[in-house]
Amino acid sequence: MVSQDAKREFRARLESDRTRLQGEMDGLREALSSQTFQEDEGTDTVSIHPADDATELFEREKDLSVLNTLQASMEDIDKALAKLDAGTYGRCDNCGRPIGEKRLEARPSAIYCIDCQSYLERTGRLPTP
Repeated sequence: MVSQDAKREFRARLESDRTRLQGEMDGLREALSSQTFQEDEGTDTVSIHPADDATELFEREKDLSVLNTLQASMEDIDKALAKLDAGTYGRCDNCGRPIGEKRLEARPSAIYCIDCQSYLERTGRLPTP
């Protein structure tokens, strides 16, 4: 069972991480929208070298991938904060067993115990409780 002091510490870390992630996501969205804005403004000049276009496309795809990863992390944080509010924080969403405090210290947004998470990573699905 996770102590109340630990829960307060985890909440503070989750909220701090959420604020940081939101800033990163906002920055990426702004960069992506400014790229689109430049494209829409009619700057359809042909690059001197086709590799320049490929590099720009690669960077855009990379930014979109990073944004998707940040959004997934934000969803994990939001789930953990909701579990704190509901009083279910520290319990595995799959099997209901307690999530170890050391795991929560390493990853406060964890919603699965180490056994269920390991199984998920190995097989791509959660074990049947």
